[in-house]
Amino acid sequence: MLDVAAHALSRFGLGARPGDRQEIGNDAVSWAKNQLSGYADDSTATEGRPTTKDVAKLIYDVRRLQLVQSKGTMDVEAQLQEARRKLTETYLGDISARLKQGFETSTPVIERFVRFWSNHFAISAENKLVAPLVGAFEREVVRKNLNGSFHDLLLAAESHPAMVVYMNNERSTGPNSLVGKRTGLGLNENFAREIMELHTIGVDGGYNQDDVTSFANILTGWTVEFRSPDTADFGEFTFDKNRHEPGAQTVMGKRYSARGVNQAKAVLRTLARHPSTARFLATKLARHFVSDDPPESAIRALEQVFINTGGDLPSLYRAIIDLPEAWTEAGAKFRMPEDYLIATGRAVGFPAAYETYLYGIPAEMGQQTYAASGPNGWEDTANDWITGFGMLRRADVAVALAGAANSGDASSLMENLYGDNLSAETRNALRAASNPVLSTALALASPEFMYY
Repeated sequence: MLDVAAHALSRFGLGARPGDRQEIGNDAVSWAKNQLSGYADDSTATEGRPTTKDVAKLIYDVRRLQLVQSKGTMDVEAQLQEARRKLTETYLGDISARLKQGFETSTPVIERFVRFWSNHFAISAENKLVAPLVGAFEREVVRKNLNGSFHDLLLAAESHPAMVVYMNNERSTGPNSLVGKRTGLGLNENFAREIMELHTIGVDGGYNQDDVTSFANILTGWTVEFRSPDTADFGEFTFDKNRHEPGAQTVMGKRYSARGVNQAKAVLRTLARHPSTARFLATKLARHFVSDDPPESAIRALEQVFINTGGDLPSLYRAIIDLPEAWTEAGAKFRMPEDYLIATGRAVGFPAAYETYLYGIPAEMGQQTYAASGPNGWEDTANDWITGFGMLRRADVAVALAGAANSGDASSLMENLYGDNLSAETRNALRAASNPVLSTALALASPEFMYY
């Protein structure tokens, strides 16, 4: 019989902490929904962390010093190294804040959706210009728009400086714009293509290359103010009318004649409410919360809620929790490396002695935080993560945490966390372990921690 509390803590949260299952009891659905309507416990991820404007000033300092150095008139190497150190420190600090947030939050259901949308609108720290901005993007876009409409979240994501830079749109120039005619600079179609393919209607959503080109023309002028830190809007999204391709454009059969920045906003509004977007997001959410190959019934249910509510995100979240298909099988989904680390840390605590290396542990398991290989984000199926190397690294983490954690009797811990969802195989392995450290290591390497 399914232990619904243990199931909810894994399927909709980030993994159980000792005592969580007992506190929830049999009312797991209400627990999960109440999490969504309450205050988000995310201070660990937000307090004291820099804004996009703060980071932009650090980037400006590096570029200014590089320019001085290139002229050879002053020795600024020490200043330049310090400026670069601050940027690196910002990125590593954001990784630590995100991971600690996962370990400590009392609202793991909210946090789970933060992580889903951050991966959906992936910007990758593999791009060195973007790396110091990834944490600010998550705070300013995802956390601030988590409980609004998908349209609001989409607009915030696409107009954030980190996204504009990551998609190489800051210099995209309409060929018939003032700048285009003067300089010959041209169009960059990356932004338009990824918005359609990855963020809204999906690759099968009904668009063609002409639609991508037209949308790219519409997005010209979407850039970032980076001329001087003394300007009020320094480091923020701005619209440069001199780069914008003039005239009406047609995207997927609809003509957009609005001028300036509102032309692209109109396209985003259409895409946010498009039936193909409803289908694409419903499939992606069902794959994340139900199974790698989700049943059509689950997809259709979420799709209909999206359409009926105009993309209201809280309605969508509640619909996910209400899916019968999400409650039929424990351990149907394989955890990504970072999620695995979070689940183990919530169970046994994360040793303070390891905090210096915290940012490197997910990377060692194959998932460097905030650094997906591309704008499609991290893959969300078991086949992408069950590898010999990946499983070996998880075993290493289990052994290391077991040696540092003071978790007591592992059998009692696992009963506390999983109840009836604890398999007979895991129970027997824990009883047969020759010492407490080995027993805890086996617990943390068990299927109960690998899957959700």
